[in-house]
Amino acid sequence: AYADRTFPLFVELHAMREMTFNKITQPNRNGLLAAYPGADGVKTGMTSQAGYSLVASAGREGMRLVAVILKAESAAVREAEATKLLNYGFRNFETVKVLSKGDDLGEVQVRSGKEETVGLVAEETLVATIPRGKAKDIERKLDASKSLEAPVEKGAKVGTVSLVLDAQEIGKSPVLTAAAVERASLLARLVRAVSRFFVSLIRRVTE
Repeated sequence: AYADRTFPLFVELHAMREMTFNKITQPNRNGLLAAYPGADGVKTGMTSQAGYSLVASAGREGMRLVAVILKAESAAVREAEATKLLNYGFRNFETVKVLSKGDDLGEVQVRSGKEETVGLVAEETLVATIPRGKAKDIERKLDASKSLEAPVEKGAKVGTVSLVLDAQEIGKSPVLTAAAVERASLLARLVRAVSRFFVSLIRRVTE
């Protein structure tokens, strides 16, 4: 999976059904490439200790799964078992976007700023493979600063947001400030402090 994401040519190479070099054609021993929809790799093998083995990958609808088979009795058996695993995965799991870059994550107070709050947003887009139908159960857990001191830069990292499903973390992204907040003037800060004092006083009197 890492190789697929990091080196796109890797996918192209291990998906080839045959290769010709120096006028010699070598077929790919992975029979799933021709028999299984979406199959695109990866590697077959056979040793006395590991038996017939296969690392099989297949992609459908934006989701790629990898099945690993060891100690199979034959090439046919390893392909049949890999097929079962891949079918199970595609039937019971889905890959979904669980967080989008720029998603609104609430706001945080800003002390001494021209604005009293600033919005928080996700830095990254996160995709996860989860059991089908469970996307609605994903929780967002925000761990960010409770307040900030002006001036505040746009895009400042102030915490993280975790995506949790069934008590398991399935992704995490830094949390950024959505805008810049300049420091308020001394007069504005004094007016705000006096206003807060009288609001607090009125609340105590009316309670």
